[in-house]
Amino acid sequence: MDSTNEFAAGMYDALKRLRSEAAQAASVVPQNAEFPIVAARERATKTYEYFNRQPPNLASVENVTAQGAYGQRMIRMYRGQLSQEPQPVLLYAHGGGWIVGNLDLEDWGLRYMAQQSNACIISLDYCLAPEYQYPKPVEDVAALAQWVRDNAAIYNLDKDRIAIAGASAGANLALASSMMLRDLGEDWLACVLSFYGVFDTSMGSESHRTYAVDRYSAGAPDLNFFLSLYLADESERTLELVHLVGANLSGLPPVHIHAAELDVLRDDSLLLANRLRSANVPHSCTVHAGAVHGFTVLAQEVAVGREALKMGVRQIEQEWGRP
Repeated sequence: MDSTNEFAAGMYDALKRLRSEAAQAASVVPQNAEFPIVAARERATKTYEYFNRQPPNLASVENVTAQGAYGQRMIRMYRGQLSQEPQPVLLYAHGGGWIVGNLDLEDWGLRYMAQQSNACIISLDYCLAPEYQYPKPVEDVAALAQWVRDNAAIYNLDKDRIAIAGASAGANLALASSMMLRDLGEDWLACVLSFYGVFDTSMGSESHRTYAVDRYSAGAPDLNFFLSLYLADESERTLELVHLVGANLSGLPPVHIHAAELDVLRDDSLLLANRLRSANVPHSCTVHAGAVHGFTVLAQEVAVGREALKMGVRQIEQEWGRP
């Protein structure tokens, strides 16, 4: 019996390549006893270089300095096509466990999304833990989102058509920042788009028990380790803007959820969908068969990644088209 049948087409080979790239990155970037997080970030960037090669051609890619909650941050604007009319905006928070990642981590996928739409995709290089622990990354994403809206006219953007998205820890930040904006009385987000997000910090679900093994990733995701750096204290795991399935979700814009079937975080997405239903928040939840955590970052190699990204774009376009 073929033991790879549970994976989507191309996924098993992409995982093997990812493990190979991770091993190569580890051999090239030495451990740094004094600054281990610096080495971890360098390794993550190098690991994913292969999956960001040969990027889709776009009309414009521009790095812009924006004002975050704790100083200036870089954002990257992707446009698949130029327009004389103000373009809608999809803000995007990358994954990386709140501690690694940058504007290059998911570059290919964001270029693909821009190619598939008339929107300007804006990647946010938000501040990272442990230098900036909770709630600072949430505040930074919210501040960058507000900056984009306030400066929309300068960049030919439509301030009335803005959505926010993210993957993994970035999905956590996207939803948490939308909650923060809601509580500040800012109700202009059209919707939230999530890819395999971290929403349940109790980690007691069936998917956590089943898929927390190396077979389904480049290395079993260690959410406890990430949370230990993101949070200043263990007690913060239950806070509303961390443990999002336990939060007040009422009054949020529509939320479109994409989960990976073979992922420790799959049930986080399913539970969030149930909580949104109870809070009467419009939402959708799609579980992508045979996909693993981070599958959209592997989109150049696997069709299911491209399909999820394209589906997310279409869902957002529908929200922008609503009166």
